[in-house]
Amino acid sequence: MAAPIKTVILRAIRGLSRLRNLSSKDDGITEEDSYQEQFIKMEALCDRITNEIKIGEGYLNEIQVAINHWTDLLRKLTSEERKTANEEYEKFQTEKQVESVIEAVETMLLKLRDHLSEASTKSKLLANKAEKERKAEELDHAKSLKGLTSVQTQNVTPQAVSSIYQLPTLQIKRFSGDRRDWVEFYESFRCAVDTGAGSDIEKLTLLRNLLDNEPRELISGFRLEAKNYKEALHLLKDHYGDKEAYVRDLHTRLSNLKVCNTLNDVKKFSLELERLAREMKNTGEDIEAGSCTKKKVVYPMLEEKS
Repeated sequence: MAAPIKTVILRAIRGLSRLRNLSSKDDGITEEDSYQEQFIKMEALCDRITNEIKIGEGYLNEIQVAINHWTDLLRKLTSEERKTANEEYEKFQTEKQVESVIEAVETMLLKLRDHLSEASTKSKLLANKAEKERKAEELDHAKSLKGLTSVQTQNVTPQAVSSIYQLPTLQIKRFSGDRRDWVEFYESFRCAVDTGAGSDIEKLTLLRNLLDNEPRELISGFRLEAKNYKEALHLLKDHYGDKEAYVRDLHTRLSNLKVCNTLNDVKKFSLELERLAREMKNTGEDIEAGSCTKKKVVYPMLEEKS
């Protein structure tokens, strides 16, 4: 009768034996790391410690629930049955040292929480230093650009000079993370900046300055170095240029089109439907197959309130 409960407890004990007692010293930070790199590593450590705590708490809860269930079963037995069952319970507790395991894990979890608090504090301090470091790099780079005087421009064509110094003023719409805007942003940036005559450091600076919110945070860990420009741009392309994710988003927006109640609603519906259909077609979706758009979306939504 207690066999399934024993199985649960033993499985949890095996899981707890694999817990790692991580501390803030396990950050992998080296003296050569910039503050931005240190911040990323410390954040990763915080995530690992948090994960260990969740795993430990989960297994510990499984053991406690199983023991409570076992004791409930013991109370429901007859006096004769209970004697044998109690002996089985005590034997299992002794052999597997369940109470000692629980006590050891609770102690480890307390230490992990202390380590997480310490690592989180370090991470916050590094975040401030990383931001100051990033701004200092951008300021130094801006000063170096101003130092390019006419002495250098004699070896540069007017077109190249124009390309380098007018890039910041190009009217490229800023990108803040909406996948619908990615293609337009990327093509504008590619034509105006990526294929231009500026250096990779200049291009990375411009890329940073054209991003807001999540996209800017996504590449904030890259130092202002020429080698990081292509990597940062590739990371953005992988994240926001994911065709499958974009198509899923289009289908979600299509299924969430509002039901039409008025003639004005119908006009808005038609415009939005046409725009979504055009975007789907641009991704290679077969929007004509089975006339699904009209049969499954348009007609039901137009007629639902009729």
